[in-house]
Amino acid sequence: MKNPVIFHTRFRLVILLVIALIYIIATVFSDGYHHFDEHYQIIEFAGLKAGWNDGSTLTWEYNAQIRPSLQPYIALIIIKLCNFTGIHNPFFIASVLRILTGMLAVYAISLFMRSFETLINKENRIGFLFISFCLWFLPIINIRFSSETWAGLFLLISVALINLNKNGRLHYLTIGVLLGLSFEFRFQMALCVVGIFFWLLLTRKIRLLDLFFICFGFVIVVIICTFLDYLYYESFNIVPYNYFKVNLLDNVASSYGVSPWYFYIIEILNRPSFFIGCTILVSFILLILFKPKSLIVWCIIPYILAHIMISHKETRFLFPLINFVPLMLIEAYQILFQKAQTFPKKSVRATLLFIFFLWNFAGLLFIFKPAGYGQVNLAAYLYKNYYNGKRLDLYTTGFGPISFGTAKGGVSRFYMSEYFNNHVIEGSFIPYTSQKMFVAIPMYDSERRGELERAGFVLKKSSIPAFLRKLNQVFHVYDDGYTLLLYVKEGK
Repeated sequence: MKNPVIFHTRFRLVILLVIALIYIIATVFSDGYHHFDEHYQIIEFAGLKAGWNDGSTLTWEYNAQIRPSLQPYIALIIIKLCNFTGIHNPFFIASVLRILTGMLAVYAISLFMRSFETLINKENRIGFLFISFCLWFLPIINIRFSSETWAGLFLLISVALINLNKNGRLHYLTIGVLLGLSFEFRFQMALCVVGIFFWLLLTRKIRLLDLFFICFGFVIVVIICTFLDYLYYESFNIVPYNYFKVNLLDNVASSYGVSPWYFYIIEILNRPSFFIGCTILVSFILLILFKPKSLIVWCIIPYILAHIMISHKETRFLFPLINFVPLMLIEAYQILFQKAQTFPKKSVRATLLFIFFLWNFAGLLFIFKPAGYGQVNLAAYLYKNYYNGKRLDLYTTGFGPISFGTAKGGVSRFYMSEYFNNHVIEGSFIPYTSQKMFVAIPMYDSERRGELERAGFVLKKSSIPAFLRKLNQVFHVYDDGYTLLLYVKEGK
């Protein structure tokens, strides 16, 4: 008979290799950005100091001085290091940023798992390992160089260190620094920090001196980042206050749309697919009911409640909390079957788990999907297959491989560089020339697609692979109407 310890170790190693492969694939294929802010308010902001942008080519948030400069400075350092080593390809540099994020995610999740592993029954630890890294939407989000992802990962490390329950001034100072960094990547994380502080005081009953060192570390980070903001904007500003004033007091955020209070409930149910979303929502409710003193509950509740009350809502606002979901699922699973005792039967339990992991496997296929609507994926295709030292004339309706609408700052100069001439098509007219032409239009624009095909243009590529577009009919990850189609007409 095989030694069960050796079998368990080998199985764990196989799981780790699978996890590594999944994250590598996600890093390679997930070029681009999921949301406008992820690129245009971080990498393009870095371009102000890198030399390819100025104030007139950045989004309105630059003039309002409401965006923290910490993450643009990190992007700037990576860009400069790549350039110093002779790497100027923007698509490769962006992949370096994703690799850096993925490495941070692996470290943060590993530390978090180790910190909370004692809460997990031994028979559930392999499952906890797998879903902590590979709940289907985690690899997709955990490799993004976005404020949501970086803020969430530093929060995750902070919570892990708090749960380790070590003592010492350096330990508490480190927690404060990490919480400060989480806040500076995304100011809304202050809500989680408040919840953590109250948990430390009321549940952990931490000494005031230890809490002082956490606060001291937090304040030091804020002071340093205020100085970075001063260097970036070249004027003294309290950027977190500017952000609060513009978006909440002046209510500018609501101009981008308002949603009902139950928006996040619907998103949790639908976005991961209803089966997994329902499991997440039930798990959260069980955790609140049966483990109300949980650090995770105290951390999440203020953040969720505040975002429910704020009129402008977006799914990505929940991304900083997603790495808490696997622990919630496993703890709820243990609570449920501890309370239910012999019900449901093992066969029913096994069937439910099989459906869960099968559905999760289907969702994991989205690691092959380019970010967003695949805009940058199309730009990378053009660069690889058609760029020969001369700028390519690229025509779009505003939304295209290197542009996001016609608003101020909506053209990606980072990817555009010397590779593309960006032309916006006015009305329905397409200015045909005798030169080779490239036109990128969204799927929903059937009228213009017909016009292009009648004019002799050939469809060369869809920004998102066909098999993922079919899978999207079940998971509804994105609006397929905005999938970009690249049409090419050969010149004379």
